[in-house]
Amino acid sequence: SSGINAESQEGTTQGDPLAMSWYAISTTLIISASETPGVSQVWLADDAAGAGKVADILAWYDNLVDCGKKWGYLVNGSKSWLITKPGKEEEAKALFGDRVNITTDGKRHLGASLG
Repeated sequence: SSGINAESQEGTTQGDPLAMSWYAISTTLIISASETPGVSQVWLADDAAGAGKVADILAWYDNLVDCGKKWGYLVNGSKSWLITKPGKEEEAKALFGDRVNITTDGKRHLGASLG
C-alpha cells in the first residue's frame, strides 16, 4: 500500500458497501423535506415527479430546489418537464417562466407515459 488516502467530501464512493444505504437515507431526507401541500410526489432513485395544481407544483419545485441545495441534489430545469392540461400552459409559463420545459403533450418518465 502506498499510504495515500482518497477522501470523499460528498458521502460514499462507488463500490462502498454502505453507498446504497446512505443514498436511500439521504434521498428520504430530501423527499420528506420537499413535501408540499397539494402535491403528490413519486421518486425512483434521483428522479422525481410531482402532480397537482400548477401553483402548487411551483411551490414544490422551489421547495425541492432549496432542499436539494442543502444535501447536494441539484435540480436541472433544462431536463425538467411540466406537463399541463390544455388551457393551463399560459398560467404555467407565467409562473415558471423559462425555468422548466412546458408542454401539453405527454412525455416519457422512467419508461411510463404521462399526460
